[in-house]
Amino acid sequence: MIALALIAAGAFAPAQNAVQIETREKDGDLYCDIQAREFPVHRLMESLCRDLDLDLEGFEDIDESPLVTVYLMDRELHVAVGYVLGAAGLTGTVGADRITVRTETPPFGSRTHSLQASEIAYLSALQRFSEGPDATRARLELAEIALLRDEPEKAVRHYELLLEEDIEEELLIETRMDAGRLLIVLGDWGRAMPHFQYVGNHEFAPVAYIAEARRELARAILMRGEARRALYMLQGLDTAIPPIDSADAAERKLLTARAKIGVGQYVHALRDLEEAKRLGGPAIDELEGMDLRARALELDGKPVEAALAWLHFSRGKSDGVKAEALSRAADMALTVDGEELSVLFLGRYAE
Repeated sequence: MIALALIAAGAFAPAQNAVQIETREKDGDLYCDIQAREFPVHRLMESLCRDLDLDLEGFEDIDESPLVTVYLMDRELHVAVGYVLGAAGLTGTVGADRITVRTETPPFGSRTHSLQASEIAYLSALQRFSEGPDATRARLELAEIALLRDEPEKAVRHYELLLEEDIEEELLIETRMDAGRLLIVLGDWGRAMPHFQYVGNHEFAPVAYIAEARRELARAILMRGEARRALYMLQGLDTAIPPIDSADAAERKLLTARAKIGVGQYVHALRDLEEAKRLGGPAIDELEGMDLRARALELDGKPVEAALAWLHFSRGKSDGVKAEALSRAADMALTVDGEELSVLFLGRYAE
């Protein structure tokens, strides 16, 4: 921290500075420009107050001094102070002769305020540095902030804007994968496909990325209703690139089972589901796997077996999962003549 403070006090070239502060009066109000990169917030505030001949209070009660990165141009003093402190999870008050700093008091308020202030700071950085490494970094940080705020669509937009820039090929591949993954989660299959097509056909992309991209492209195609095309792609992927690990193998088997159900290969789909279950890993969601198995049995002309499978699956499960399983068992039983009593029993049991 001593080194960073010395940088702030010296007269270095702008590219080497850790912090730059300019203040001025305009129309009776104080305005400032602040540029800081990974700089202790208390040192930044000390420099600002020194320039303005203001006292600084509050940091003596704060245990840590987070590093902040801010780019603020031509901002009123109270606005700039709010952004700087907000980026560190702090807040403050600008008075006539002093700035008083304090910690956030509402539950979780500091994180929310910090993310909001960081987003504003990086957007401001993009206005000043619209091209080059600083712009790239700001765009990546904005995508990360959007994810932290549970705004995946906004994160995708930042990735897509970054892809419009002239960025290095390695970063381009990473960005396309990140955008594609989010679009799969959002269920936006059509927008996800070009990202995975690019990486899946890239000559120099890592093999693990190529395998994942081709698998996820098959998923998007399958979810758009083209089961046969997706099945051919998955079979081709297995021939070209063996599964990277057990999780990848389980994902492929689960997708293959879904595709085979779509083309009427129900018995083979059941075998793939059993294999996916054996492989385990994060790919296998219990309800999804069971739903595919029941659908395969039903479409294979075995609705009673499908209902019994759901009934067996419900044993030992939590109340919510059990109720869902029994409800689906009842739906299956209802398709069979003479099974009305079974439906009533399952319905009562689910309650």
